[in-house]
Amino acid sequence: MQKDRLAAELAAVEAVFDKPLAMKGMILQLNIPFLSTILDKVLFLHIERHPFYTIQSLLESRIKFFGDRSRWYSVKPPEYDWLKDLDPIQQVCGQVYFTVKRINKGLDQLDPSRKLSIRYEQFCADPKSVFEEIVAKLAEQGLQLPGEYVGPSRFSHTNQVRLPEEECRRVLDAYHHFSGEILSL
Repeated sequence: MQKDRLAAELAAVEAVFDKPLAMKGMILQLNIPFLSTILDKVLFLHIERHPFYTIQSLLESRIKFFGDRSRWYSVKPPEYDWLKDLDPIQQVCGQVYFTVKRINKGLDQLDPSRKLSIRYEQFCADPKSVFEEIVAKLAEQGLQLPGEYVGPSRFSHTNQVRLPEEECRRVLDAYHHFSGEILSL
């Protein structure tokens, strides 16, 4: 059975390093309820960021990795088949909206002890407090992390508008089209 194999492979990685496994979800983020059923002890950490900055970052990543904005980068939500035919700004706005919507829907199905949502800005400003929240959530599941937080006291955030004004307007309009939400910068 595939789910038994996935659970065994994740456990093997954990065993090799003799440490809890932390990983970025990527494609797995679209299957949170399923993953929750196959993983005995798990904490889904959702870093929430203002949609505009996520969209801007994805547009920039398309340029960085492919040299143009028309090539898809990162997660393909179930709506990919019709998003792929839109212009790049609309694609990325839809990608962000539908991916976050799916993540939130998945998280809503979980026991509170198995999920933690943190604002990106909070994480950057005070990673130690986020670490402490993670430790507390894991303790709710009977798990203890060894050691204290030894990371930096803060991270620089990248929430700066870098797109030209006209593209900012197009992003805000396209995101509103998908979400009904009016974003402010």
